[in-house]
Amino acid sequence: MTQIENLMAKAKEAYDKGNFGYAHALFEQILLQNPENSEAVHYLHISNFKIYDRKKIGILTNGFRFIFSIPVLILAQIFYIAENPGAKKLFESLLRKFPKNISYLKKLAKIYNFENNRIAEVFTLREILILDNKNIDALVDLGKIYTKEGDLQNAKKIYETLNKIAKNHHAAIEGLKNLAALEAIEERKKD
Repeated sequence: MTQIENLMAKAKEAYDKGNFGYAHALFEQILLQNPENSEAVHYLHISNFKIYDRKKIGILTNGFRFIFSIPVLILAQIFYIAENPGAKKLFESLLRKFPKNISYLKKLAKIYNFENNRIAEVFTLREILILDNKNIDALVDLGKIYTKEGDLQNAKKIYETLNKIAKNHHAAIEGLKNLAALEAIEERKKD
């Protein structure tokens, strides 16, 4: 077992036991050694959610945090628009302060999409759905990814969920039609 695998096992164990602070520290150590470890990034975000929930930060404190993070937010937005690689680090830094900010998570998912990092994009979209299980944008994007990757079962679940939430949503209807066609093609291949 490599050092990173050992750290990951310890971090997941700490996470499972509810020791989110220790798990967070271990996931950060993993990311120092391997910044592109999508699974560690995902668990780091989820640990942040849990830590944030436990802290019960007041409105005034959150307001000050936001005011002092405005320059970083402006820079992150500029980098994001320019498709600058620095945008990812800036949104990650904002998510450390505001781990449940869906807007930042959506931007991060789009950055992973630009980078063609499907694993990290899926993890980030799932994080959005943890915070808001009726987030239409995240469901649409996740359905498209699963369809593109050939994971028709998960794509169908996503589009059915989307259809329940937003009746007759064009992406749900179109996605389910496309899946039916793809399933028919798969059946013909079997015959």
